[in-house]
Amino acid sequence: WVVSGSGGMVHPGVTFDKEYRELLLTQNVEKDEILLQIPSSRLLSVMEATKSSDTAKTISTSVKRVANEDSSTTKALFNNEQDVVLALILAASQSKADNFYQPYLETLPGKASYDMIPRRWEKSQLERLLTGSNLINRVEKSKEGTINDYNNIRKAWNDLGQNENNEDFPSFDSFSDMLAAVTSRAF
Repeated sequence: WVVSGSGGMVHPGVTFDKEYRELLLTQNVEKDEILLQIPSSRLLSVMEATKSSDTAKTISTSVKRVANEDSSTTKALFNNEQDVVLALILAASQSKADNFYQPYLETLPGKASYDMIPRRWEKSQLERLLTGSNLINRVEKSKEGTINDYNNIRKAWNDLGQNENNEDFPSFDSFSDMLAAVTSRAF
């Protein structure tokens, strides 16, 4: 996928270990030898992702509408706007047969690794592990904020005239998975 992009290159001595998600060097190389060159078209960024489809553009517009809502009491979005856009675009693209980002998504860890993030824990686990600390309040706010972000953006999506069945709008679970991926990596 990286090599198929204009200017992409992976040194023949570089391999990817899917289990540990590591790049490994299997042979000696010369000083200053290039090992990996990733073209900008393969970098996962909001700017590139919003160009990928009409759905991606509408998701971006929906998020911007929510982010720019005027409220004197609360922030319009709980999570970072760019993280939310990217997470929703990745979540929406997962079910597409011609998903441009599929090779990248296949390198991500399984869903179970995202379930280690406290905002994804069941209430009983939260109470068992965090009762008595001020972390429980932060985690509950994060969980509530993420749900509110999703619901408000889905409403904005519908307000833009997208179908009421939300066929192209990702499920909350897919969004939550991709938000966990995006916020636990550098983009």
